Amino acid sequence: MILKDIYLYPDLGKYPDEIVHPFRDQTRSICNYLARAIKPLRFATDGFKRICFVGVSNPNSECQVNRSGVLVGEIPFEAAEYLGLKTEELNQYFKRLLEIGIRKCALQHQLPEEFLLASLQEFENIGFVNRWQIKTKKIRESGLKCTLIGELTTEEFQLTLAVSKGTKTLFEKVVITTPPDEIVFVPKVNDVRQADQQIIVVDKFGDPSFKLDLNQLSL
Repeated sequence: MILKDIYLYPDLGKYPDEIVHPFRDQTRSICNYLARAIKPLRFATDGFKRICFVGVSNPNSECQVNRSGVLVGEIPFEAAEYLGLKTEELNQYFKRLLEIGIRKCALQHQLPEEFLLASLQEFENIGFVNRWQIKTKKIRESGLKCTLIGELTTEEFQLTLAVSKGTKTLFEKVVITTPPDEIVFVPKVNDVRQADQQIIVVDKFGDPSFKLDLNQLSL
């Protein structure tokens, strides 16, 4: 199997939803950054495609692969410590938990340990900013170039639509904001196209997520 996804969250059965739900949302930025970093590696594992680092008060020493092809590694977690953190402290805290989990699981399973740790450090070095180009498309009808840019924080996902012609930027604005959860934002951003004198961001069902009238641009 190829390693594709990384998750970090408290034990779903031992902590209330008031802790689990925000924690899972807040960790998607750092885990998404790692998942995008490892994607080009196509790292072959011994039977798992996802790693879940699960926070508990007394972690089990074993890291095990379950029937769903998920490597589960328990890491130390104290709810009081998490709840006492400020928003700007969260990514540093999540980085520390991930480092503990990566080192622990790498002792028992084949992992790109050094690459993952270096990617976490890189994320810190750039200020924990998870911003990436989702898609760029040249529109034949108008000669416009449309770029979809995603940015994921501990609080939200934002999609920026940038429209340019030649070297001139005609439009650049956040057009979609959602909770920081791939289940929510990924389906909303599938393509960008021109139709009926509009630039349209299309979701995975072919429906519009955002429309921009061309007469709003200085062509």
